[in-house]
Amino acid sequence: VQKLLSDPLYREIYNAHLRTIIYESLDTLMIRTNVNQLQNLASTAASQDYNKVFSMTEYYDNVDSDVWTNWGFAGIINTVAQRKSYLLSLPEISQTPPLLNSVNIDNDYVTVSVTNANTVELLATISEYNSKFKSFTMYDDGTNGDLLANDGVYTAPLPYSSLINETIKFYFRARNDDALALLPERAEYEFFEFALPTAMTDLNSDKGRKLINIVDLLGRKVLNAKDYINQPLFYIYDDGTVERRIMIK
Repeated sequence: VQKLLSDPLYREIYNAHLRTIIYESLDTLMIRTNVNQLQNLASTAASQDYNKVFSMTEYYDNVDSDVWTNWGFAGIINTVAQRKSYLLSLPEISQTPPLLNSVNIDNDYVTVSVTNANTVELLATISEYNSKFKSFTMYDDGTNGDLLANDGVYTAPLPYSSLINETIKFYFRARNDDALALLPERAEYEFFEFALPTAMTDLNSDKGRKLINIVDLLGRKVLNAKDYINQPLFYIYDDGTVERRIMIK
């Protein structure tokens, strides 16, 4: 671990994942929901326990506040909140990372909106094992397919777009002088997917053929493809061709 964290890039990736873990695992809204469910489940038994050292008012108050009877019972939510605040105050964790959102693929170019970044990368692979992601530089300088310089929208050509019947797995990595951010945040464990067509057809033109059906992976008819964001769909045409598409958001 020490050798891994001595590499600046891997250290920043490690810290990015720590931020994600802190925000996800110490989410007080989620914890409160779970605690309330358990509390309601146990409330009847607690109220009938004549040996308890707390009142039922204290039983309910202890979710948020410390209760002191013969022993001290720390409040669950305020304990979690204080722990979360401490962890987020640690020097490397408290740095402000870039913010990434609004992924789009259009005309064989990938774009993502980013703020507070010095460099942005697209990492992609077609490996069936979801590994060996290769880095591609993204641009916001009006070149390499980027439409407008310095608008916060970074662009890169879609890797492997000349291939047929492949699924591209990809994610984004942005860095500034202080911190690093990933999109999706759990990359490389999670990533976006884009399915290339099964034949070299123009996805923007269906001239000479008619779309007869759209189905999902289970063969169920799709009435509105816009309801299936980030999910692969199969477009079936009257000439026998089938295209697998995914709408990225």
